[in-house]
Order: sequence, then structure tokens, then C-alpha cells
Amino acid sequence: MRRAFTLIELTIVLAVIAIILSTVLVIYQRLGTAKATEVMSVLDLTINAIQTYLSDHQRYPNQLQDLNSGVYKYLPDFNISGDTLFYKDLTINYTSSDSDCSNSPSVSVRFPGGLGEVYKEMKITLFGSPGWRFDDINNHIKYCLAVF
Repeated sequence: MRRAFTLIELTIVLAVIAIILSTVLVIYQRLGTAKATEVMSVLDLTINAIQTYLSDHQRYPNQLQDLNSGVYKYLPDFNISGDTLFYKDLTINYTSSDSDCSNSPSVSVRFPGGLGEVYKEMKITLFGSPGWRFDDINNHIKYCLAVF
């Protein structure tokens, strides 16, 4: 004959499951924050490289590839092709004349499906800062380089 579980045994099992789930949730949230910080660092490096290029040449680059084509290599550690910088599973795009930014240059990043939490984390961090634009439908963040 089989004996049933006692209320204490069931409570202990539920408590252990709750502890495991809360630990996994905390780890998942930290991964999203870490990825958002990593993406923000790459965006920041890209924006600073463009602004340094502007300071050196008195004009914005025609395309991102210009940042690494002259004597100075502004972003030597990144794979850049035309107006696109490739970083892990993201692409960062440069537009030399963006109508959303009063025809000034912009840098943007779109977050693929699995990175929606990273988009939300970055939006919380950057919301209200001048120059930043957010597209919640497409998980797209844009920075206008010439903020008026």
C-alpha cells in the first residue's frame, strides 16, 4: 500500500521549487542588463568615433566604413561594411542624412526577436536623454548625432 505525501513534504518541495525559480529569474534579468550594457558600450564607442571623425575632418563621415579607411582607425576592432557595423548578433547602422533627425546623421540598432528585453532595458536607461528615439513596434533605437 502506498502512503500519500504529507503537507510538510509538499510545502518543502514547493519552497525548493520557488527558490530555484527565483534564482533563475534573477540570473535571467542580470543577463539582460549585462547585454544592454554591452550594446550601449558599442553604441557609445561608435558615436564617439563619429564625433571624433567630425572634429578631425570638420564633417561627418559619408559612411561608417570611412571611420577605418584613412590614416586613423577610429573603430579598428569592429567589422564594418559600408554603413553597417556588425557586432555579435546585432547590426548597428549609420545614416548620413536621416529625416527623423532633421536630416542630420544618426546611428541606430535594431534588436532581433530574442533581444526584446535588452531593448526595454536600454529604453529605461536612455529615455528622456536628448537625441534618442525609440520605436517600440520594431525594437529599434536611434541616436541623432546633431541634437538641436
